[in-house]
Amino acid sequence: MRQCRHTRNEIITKEGVSDDWRARALEVWDALRLRTYGYAKDNIVFWLPLRILFKKGAMIEAAETKKELDEIVKPSVPKGSYGRFEEGPYHVREEEMILWSRASLEAPLNEDGYKRYAWLFAQFFPKEAEEIFGRQ
Repeated sequence: MRQCRHTRNEIITKEGVSDDWRARALEVWDALRLRTYGYAKDNIVFWLPLRILFKKGAMIEAAETKKELDEIVKPSVPKGSYGRFEEGPYHVREEEMILWSRASLEAPLNEDGYKRYAWLFAQFFPKEAEEIFGRQ
C-alpha cells in the first residue's frame, strides 16, 4: 500500500523529533496497521479499515509528542454518558462503527449504544440505513 509506505517514510524522515519519538511513532504505526488488518480479516467493508489507516496515519505524521502518539494508538471509543457521546481529538468514526459492530455480535447493545451505532451506520451507508432503520 502506497499510503502505508508514505506514512512510514514521513515518520522516518520527520525533522525536529527525537529518536525516541521516531521509535514510538513507528511502534504506533505498526500497531495500527495490525489492528486494521484484523478488522479487514473480519470481512469488514474494505474501505473502512483503509480510512482508519489514512486518518490515523495523518495524525501520527502531525504529532509532536509521545503522549499524542499514545493517544492516537488507542481505539476510537467515545466517552458516553446518558446517551451523549464525546469524541476525542484522535477519534475516527469509522473505527468506532467497527467496534460497535463487533460489540453487537457479542451481546445486544443497550439503547444508547444501538442509537449511536445506527447513527454512525447512517453516516457511512445512508441507503442501507434507511432500509434497515427507516428514516432517522
